[in-house]
Amino acid sequence: NDDNQKEKAVHKCPPLLWKVDHPPNSHVALDSFLLMDGALHLHQHKKEKSSTASSSSYDYDTPTNVYIHGYQSWSFSGSVVQGEVQPKSAMPNVLSAAFNRGGMVLSGDEAQSSDNFDGDHWSENMEPQINGDVVGDIEDEELNESTAFYKSDMFTCISSNGATSSYDDERILLDEEGGPALIIGFLSQRQQYGAVLMDKELRHFSLYACHEGVVAKRSVTSDWAYCQILDSSSYDEEAMVYYVHATGDHNDARPMEKGLTCGWCSWYHYYSDIDHDSLSKNAHVLEKSKSSIGFNLCLIDDGYMTAWGDWTSLKPGKFVKDGGMRVLADVIRSKGMTPGVWLAPFACDKSSKLAKDHPDWIIRNDFGRYANSANCGKFFYGLDATNPAVRKHV
Repeated sequence: NDDNQKEKAVHKCPPLLWKVDHPPNSHVALDSFLLMDGALHLHQHKKEKSSTASSSSYDYDTPTNVYIHGYQSWSFSGSVVQGEVQPKSAMPNVLSAAFNRGGMVLSGDEAQSSDNFDGDHWSENMEPQINGDVVGDIEDEELNESTAFYKSDMFTCISSNGATSSYDDERILLDEEGGPALIIGFLSQRQQYGAVLMDKELRHFSLYACHEGVVAKRSVTSDWAYCQILDSSSYDEEAMVYYVHATGDHNDARPMEKGLTCGWCSWYHYYSDIDHDSLSKNAHVLEKSKSSIGFNLCLIDDGYMTAWGDWTSLKPGKFVKDGGMRVLADVIRSKGMTPGVWLAPFACDKSSKLAKDHPDWIIRNDFGRYANSANCGKFFYGLDATNPAVRKHV
């Protein structure tokens, strides 16, 4: 049957797994090291005869898509048509470095310059350059942050549907088209961040383990690297299926007892500007999309409370006066979804009631002053988890 045929096909193209050990040397600081640098050599193959075949009897296995895996939820993740500029993150550029950089791969000169840590490298109109010239297909040198056209964190999938395409086409060209594919990346990021860099033509790729300047006082080991070339007959719909299962097994992932969670979060469109009416309207739209997308979760994100730390408060005038969040939760449940709420239980704003009532709960620095426990763009206090009262409160 088809399942047995595909199982045999996978056995013909098993993944390559390897890791790299760097010996101890207290005089060496590791930024990143290269685990694989390669070129995709495309070949011509004969088409199978069919009633719909074109007059040409040959076709080319040309990369048509690349799946980009973002560093975290602010970062872009998705399939991009070859030649299309990688979409920038949703995070404003001034705050993007800490949120979206992930694994950094710098050249020797770049590693000495702090200028590379400002702004968003993968911006909307960015095209990588060398000496002022736009980079296209780079064959003779290792790729880095300045010379790569695409960057994917942890792993990527370069795929082909067997035809040359353009991102201007109206067709949807995704990995499920069933062409040959290359999957490369890491099974985990326990030891370091991983990054895959690619050129514009998707013909050249480099896989890096990014250790961010760690001094090799002890032996430094990379995570397990993974590389697999799949024939078009060896998978159904998604070329990354074997990589995903391998990653799950390696990290002891547990099956989801209640099935897949598919939800919507208010943050990435509204940020903190939310209220009862806007969230209720979105719950109604999500309900209408359930047949095609299957939403079962609606998450109310940051913006409902008066201050970080005062999680049971609500902004005046934004929510129903009598019932507040419970009324909104009931609306979401009536649409067949589970309501969720975001909070950061170990954080509080300077102006919060919590900070004023319990100053002894706040982490202090070595000088005895309140410490900034924030991420970039926002100052807030952190609660001392070693304090039993804090743990009881949380």
